[in-house]
Amino acid sequence: MEKSKYKLTFKGIIPIFTILVSVIFIYFGFTKYGFWDPMKGPKPGFVPVLISFLLLGISLLALFTSLKEEAPEFPKDNWYCVLGMVALVIGSFIIGLIPSVIVYLLVWLKRFEKVSWKSTFIVMAIVLVIVIGVFVMWLGIDFPKGIILDAIFR
Repeated sequence: MEKSKYKLTFKGIIPIFTILVSVIFIYFGFTKYGFWDPMKGPKPGFVPVLISFLLLGISLLALFTSLKEEAPEFPKDNWYCVLGMVALVIGSFIIGLIPSVIVYLLVWLKRFEKVSWKSTFIVMAIVLVIVIGVFVMWLGIDFPKGIILDAIFR
């Protein structure tokens, strides 16, 4: 029995998903929003349909190239940054954005970069001066306080 040279891997799932999304946008662009009016020109579905056709072409190309490649490996070390960002987002809902950034910087610089305490505090001070000085005080941006800080400062 001959094994097929085309094999769907994890890398092929994303192009299949984007193909479905592009087909849905093309359908709604033509049927619900309209594509072109001969008297007025482009209708609201014009740009979404064009972008969806581009996405469809790129997705088909990605799908065909993914069928010929071997499955990619995802080493554990490559996920640290992604997990850190997820922890930062979750932490911003719980303790607020600024404290989450402080914890993220502290853990990242000490655990993964193995930087000295002096350098860690210098970097944290610079980041806090920029975030609090520029964004909070100067521009007046109100960062999320999180559940805990929101309960404390009510």
